[in-house]
Amino acid sequence: MIISEKDFQQFVKGDEKSFETIFCQYYKTLVSYVMRHDLVAMEAEDIVIETFHHI
Repeated sequence: MIISEKDFQQFVKGDEKSFETIFCQYYKTLVSYVMRHDLVAMEAEDIVIETFHHI
């Protein structure tokens, strides 16, 4: 599923529902990507969560 322009704009504005939508949609994919850099699942999850937290 691709993020709609509306969801992205709402995400940029700080809308929690849009943030949740984007987070849920991309979390597993991002964790898998981070794990390619020789990290265990828990470390990869922490990196993804921390990145979203900073956003």
